[in-house]
This record gives sequence, C-alpha cells and structure tokens, in this order.
Amino acid sequence: MAGRLPTAFSAPLEIFALVVLGVHALEAAFALAPIRRYRRGLALSLLLTLLFGALHWLPLTQRARNRAQN
Repeated sequence: MAGRLPTAFSAPLEIFALVVLGVHALEAAFALAPIRRYRRGLALSLLLTLLFGALHWLPLTQRARNRAQN
C-alpha cells in the first residue's frame, strides 16, 4: 500500500494521535460551559469548535510550505 509508514514510525505516531485525541477530549470537557452557549445544540457546537481548531492551523501550514519552497 502506497503511503504507509515504516513500522518504526507507526507506533510512536499512533501514540501521538491518541495523546492529541485525549487532549482534545479534555479541552472539550473543560470548555463545555462556553460551548453550550451556542443555541443550536451541543453536537453542532462541538463540531464547529473542532472545525475551527483544525482550520485554524491550515493557513499556518500553507505559509510554512511556501517558505520551505522559497
């Protein structure tokens, strides 16, 4: 399968992914009060919060790629 990482990298990356997932779960738990203020429901509010968190980094990664290419 193309794009698979060597086994030496897969275990640390899986652990890293689990840590990041855990941090986001804790973040959602601690930020639940402000998240609940959104009037359209908790599930949508959590989804929008996660989307904002993910999309916040997109311009930064694009800028870093542009700098690396130049």
